[in-house]
Amino acid sequence: MADIKAAAEIAGAPCQDDVVWAILNAYETYFSEDAVAFRITTKATPELNVRYQTLRPHDPYAIALEHGFLKRVNHPAHDVVTELRAKRPDAGFLIDIGVTHGFEKIWGFFATPLSIEEVCALKSTPQSLRSHLDLFKHYGLNWVSVVGVDYLSHTTNPYFMKGSFPNSPEIAAQMVVDMGFELPSAEDNNFNSGAFVLYPTFTWDSSSVERVSFACVGP
Repeated sequence: MADIKAAAEIAGAPCQDDVVWAILNAYETYFSEDAVAFRITTKATPELNVRYQTLRPHDPYAIALEHGFLKRVNHPAHDVVTELRAKRPDAGFLIDIGVTHGFEKIWGFFATPLSIEEVCALKSTPQSLRSHLDLFKHYGLNWVSVVGVDYLSHTTNPYFMKGSFPNSPEIAAQMVVDMGFELPSAEDNNFNSGAFVLYPTFTWDSSSVERVSFACVGP
């Protein structure tokens, strides 16, 4: 907790100690024994996100419900993890918390990737994602290593890792355009072509891609 508070102070994010402690205690095994990472952004409101990552099978969604971090509502976002666990009982998971407010996200990790067809076949997958299947196939986005769900924004992301998507600036640029966005700058295209992961964002309330993100290793 001391490290989290120190990082939050550096980020300028007010840490809600009681909220964070409750989550750390509920997931103590994973926060104390597995990889833990911090994330900050350049958004106007400072925030620090804390997450663990483990390949040990467990049910982070059930833990969140049991401890009141999430409240079950009639929305497909709340079915994603249950479906993933049923399909891949050996999946690992990651949770994400914001120090200013608490529980945010869960990701499922698959040592053997899911095919994009398998992801589209899940009952909880939004139609907006399914409707882009041909586009994914066109760009060779055939294998999904991670599926994430955000319980605050009700969004989901399939993650395509390096080696499973094209990596030239020209192809990266056209892919972004074909997903419904403006042509990026040459600098952005060079950055995107060096990414180790690509993840578009979808909602259940829109037919479009909400955003497309590329992640690169920093210096």
